[in-house]
Amino acid sequence: MKKLLAVIMALGIFSCAAFAQEKWSDNVRVEADLSIGIFTNAFELKGAYMFPISKSFSWDAGLEVDFVSNSLLSGGVNVVYASQVGYKKSFEGTSINPFASIWFKELYLKYGLGLGITEGGVAFNPYDIRIGWQPNFTKDSKRWIFKLEIGLRSVAQYSEWTNDEGERVKNISTSPDFILALGATYKF
Repeated sequence: MKKLLAVIMALGIFSCAAFAQEKWSDNVRVEADLSIGIFTNAFELKGAYMFPISKSFSWDAGLEVDFVSNSLLSGGVNVVYASQVGYKKSFEGTSINPFASIWFKELYLKYGLGLGITEGGVAFNPYDIRIGWQPNFTKDSKRWIFKLEIGLRSVAQYSEWTNDEGERVKNISTSPDFILALGATYKF
């Protein structure tokens, strides 16, 4: 009941803040990123709404959908493991993450959490922490804006192997991954 009440209160706050703006559509943005990590690569799509506090400070909230694949390193290791010992490990899947960010001019700190969906099931991703920079983001022009992020995120991983008794064992867990994300934002 407490969780349901917290969600209803959060939705109420977001709704009031959005409609309190003079022109609420000015604070909507969409993003498309390519993130490159040690274990994963991902194509990320995001939508967010910004709540200005002052000229320099603001915060936002949004939703991110990631299409995750193995990086070159983890993909190569998986091929060797699968051929040598029959061990399969995969980061491939989709993640759905709500997030919030605190902004100071063109710099921001973002935190997200959500669900990682793999071929073996669903795992909880407890963190996606990023520091980002978007030059000229505070300007009023409506155009595509370059962005750069570095961070640490948890990703769902699916593992499958044969144990000592000859039974197939399947496991879903999360693993940390350091990433660099490059992309673009469009402000409406």
